[in-house]
Amino acid sequence: ADHPDTKRVLPGVVAGIGGYGNCLGLPNIGGEVVFDACYQGNPLVNAGCIGVMKHEDIHLAQASGPGNKVILYGARTGGDGIGGVSVLASETFDDTKPTKRPAVQVGDPFQEKLLIECTLEIFKEKLVAGIQDLGGAGLSCATSELASAGSGGMRVELDTVPLRDATLSPEEILMSESQERMCAIVEPQHVDRFMEICEKWDVIATVIGEVTDGERLEIFWHGEQIVDVPPGTVAHEGPVYNRPYARPDWQDALQADDAGKLPRPQT
Repeated sequence: ADHPDTKRVLPGVVAGIGGYGNCLGLPNIGGEVVFDACYQGNPLVNAGCIGVMKHEDIHLAQASGPGNKVILYGARTGGDGIGGVSVLASETFDDTKPTKRPAVQVGDPFQEKLLIECTLEIFKEKLVAGIQDLGGAGLSCATSELASAGSGGMRVELDTVPLRDATLSPEEILMSESQERMCAIVEPQHVDRFMEICEKWDVIATVIGEVTDGERLEIFWHGEQIVDVPPGTVAHEGPVYNRPYARPDWQDALQADDAGKLPRPQT
């Protein structure tokens, strides 16, 4: 806790969470901080938003129905966040490593607010057959997970993706973790209305592909096929690390410090 990095990083973490939530109109109701030397210089930050919704309003992340359109909507795709999940989990950042800085995702809470309101209106009119956000690994993850959870395959025209940086290569576009993006599966008769709502909220929306009746994820770049795989192999069959593990000595003491054992106020 006394390390100089802590005095630099901790206020920035608090300001980042509070600032983003404030722009969305969401209260920050609390937090907890634990210090350990192993996280020095590269802290682990978990931030979550909890809400309530009706069961009938839940939409699944799956791509079914041959001919249904794949629509990417939200922010343009940039170079920020490429390799973000893997790099941020294992690297430290300082002035001697400028090449790692693009791995930090650049958030835009005002764009996120528009995306949320746009998506809620789309849900209200029941215009999507499936939907998923773009998080870790970007489009490569969203398309493979949607296709693997559905009943068919998917064809994507990668060169139709709206870009913030026109110099991005196909693999960078696939792996970009630019924030504030969603991928929706929409039946053809609902596409026009879907686009109207996106335009109303000033949200960019583009048809980048369609669901197929095959069992492959096919991605094309200016007519050239650059990906042709079963989507399940990308989404669920990655390498698994079997690391040695043992219960640490401090685990019992940590679990003993819980709210249930705290003294209760007398009423």
